[in-house]
Amino acid sequence: MSTPIFSPSCSAWQMRLSGDSFDDILRWLSNMDCKRQVERRDDEGRKRINTYTITRSTLTRIFRDPLYYGVLRQAQKGKVVLKAVDQFYPDFTPMVTEDQWKLVQQMGRSKIKLKTKQ
Repeated sequence: MSTPIFSPSCSAWQMRLSGDSFDDILRWLSNMDCKRQVERRDDEGRKRINTYTITRSTLTRIFRDPLYYGVLRQAQKGKVVLKAVDQFYPDFTPMVTEDQWKLVQQMGRSKIKLKTKQ
């Protein structure tokens, strides 16, 4: 069962798996008024709320994160270690399968053209 906070993420993954472009997904998220609010205290102890919209960079990080298929990426002693989330949270349900995650990785690589400074 999808909770309201994860519903936009699930939909974004399904859209990408269906072949929708980043621009289409970002437009949909914007129309859904998807934002992230972070609450913190300033130096004087006053509550501050920062609101962030989802950008292309955020979407790229979301689609590259293996957590969505159940793998936690950790840095230990300068090395990246991958661990199954269900070792720590037995009730964890991945949002996508590993095969779906890999498919999205291939889609991203096939459509991104990097420009380097010369």
